[in-house]
Amino acid sequence: MRPIYAIGDIHGQKAMLDHALALIAADGGPDAEIVFLGDDTDRGPDSRAVIETLIAGRDADGNWTCIKGNHDRMFSNFVRHGIKHDPHVKSRISWLNPRLGGGNH
Repeated sequence: MRPIYAIGDIHGQKAMLDHALALIAADGGPDAEIVFLGDDTDRGPDSRAVIETLIAGRDADGNWTCIKGNHDRMFSNFVRHGIKHDPHVKSRISWLNPRLGGGNH
């Protein structure tokens, strides 16, 4: 039985994502099944590179499953519709709030 790996809360940390992927490849091989649990974007310095890595892995017919987290949903809503506030975020913090990274990038 082949193991399934799960990665969550990447938050724009591309170097950490690359490190995790290298550990998984060493342990489970290049065709390891990986589930990304969301919150891939936001806060960290390189959300774009994280997204590009996930897209490339998915498009390379990797055994990758990506689930959208609340930070990813906020990002998508802002980019697609200009929505700054997510009604599901109880703190009422806007996507552009520096605590979320939106004002820094």
